[in-house]
Amino acid sequence: MAGKNKAFSDAKFAKIIEEGRGSVEYSEYKPWLMVRDLLSLGRQYHVFGHKSKRTHHPLSDLELSLFLLLE
Repeated sequence: MAGKNKAFSDAKFAKIIEEGRGSVEYSEYKPWLMVRDLLSLGRQYHVFGHKSKRTHHPLSDLELSLFLLLE
């Protein structure tokens, strides 16, 4: 199974495109890649941004820290 990633198949990509991820702007925006899409045992964050009026999905502690600093 080298080279095959179970997390992203053709059906998964079709579903993401059908949901309209990454194509809308401002508060309606849905990120292309969400935390729940990744197969990980790490931490997951869902942070509401008061400036953008939407939920953000930082993928690391560093991204979360920067987001909170800038928010």
